[in-house]
Amino acid sequence: MHRWKYRRPTSAQRTIVVEIEAERALVNANRELIHRMEAKVKATIDWVCGAVD
Repeated sequence: MHRWKYRRPTSAQRTIVVEIEAERALVNANRELIHRMEAKVKATIDWVCGAVD
Protein backbone atom coordinates (compact mmCIF):
# COMPACT_ATOMS: atom_id res chain seq x y z
CA MET A 1 0.00 0.00 0.00
CA HIS A 2 1.37 3.41 -0.94
CA ARG A 3 1.41 6.30 1.46
CA TRP A 4 0.48 9.54 -0.23
CA LYS A 5 2.02 12.70 1.06
CA TYR A 6 -0.53 15.41 1.61
CA ARG A 7 0.56 18.99 1.20
CA ARG A 8 -1.48 21.83 2.57
CA PRO A 9 -2.71 24.26 -0.06
CA THR A 10 -0.54 27.31 -0.57
CA SER A 11 -1.90 30.78 0.02
CA ALA A 12 -1.99 31.29 -3.76
CA GLN A 13 -4.11 28.15 -4.16
CA ARG A 14 -6.49 29.28 -1.40
CA THR A 15 -6.79 32.67 -3.09
CA ILE A 16 -7.63 31.00 -6.40
CA VAL A 17 -10.29 28.85 -4.73
CA VAL A 18 -11.87 31.91 -3.08
CA GLU A 19 -11.96 33.72 -6.44
CA ILE A 20 -13.49 30.72 -8.19
CA GLU A 21 -16.16 30.40 -5.51
CA ALA A 22 -17.00 34.11 -5.84
CA GLU A 23 -17.27 33.75 -9.61
CA ARG A 24 -19.44 30.66 -9.20
CA ALA A 25 -21.80 32.66 -6.97
CA LEU A 26 -22.01 35.36 -9.64
CA VAL A 27 -22.74 32.79 -12.34
CA ASN A 28 -25.53 31.29 -10.24
CA ALA A 29 -26.98 34.73 -9.55
CA ASN A 30 -26.89 35.53 -13.25
CA ARG A 31 -28.66 32.28 -14.07
CA GLU A 32 -31.46 33.28 -11.69
CA LEU A 33 -31.57 36.74 -13.27
CA ILE A 34 -31.85 35.20 -16.74
CA HIS A 35 -34.82 33.10 -15.61
CA ARG A 36 -36.53 36.17 -14.13
CA MET A 37 -35.90 38.29 -17.22
CA GLU A 38 -37.14 35.53 -19.54
CA ALA A 39 -40.39 35.40 -17.54
CA LYS A 40 -40.77 39.20 -17.77
CA VAL A 41 -40.09 39.18 -21.51
CA LYS A 42 -42.62 36.37 -22.01
CA ALA A 43 -45.22 38.23 -19.96
CA THR A 44 -44.64 41.40 -21.99
CA ILE A 45 -44.87 39.56 -25.30
CA ASP A 46 -48.06 37.85 -24.16
CA TRP A 47 -49.49 41.23 -23.11
CA VAL A 48 -48.57 42.85 -26.44
CA CYS A 49 -49.91 39.98 -28.48
CA GLY A 50 -53.07 39.89 -26.41
CA ALA A 51 -53.53 43.64 -26.87
CA VAL A 52 -53.19 43.28 -30.65
CA ASP A 53 -55.83 40.54 -31.01
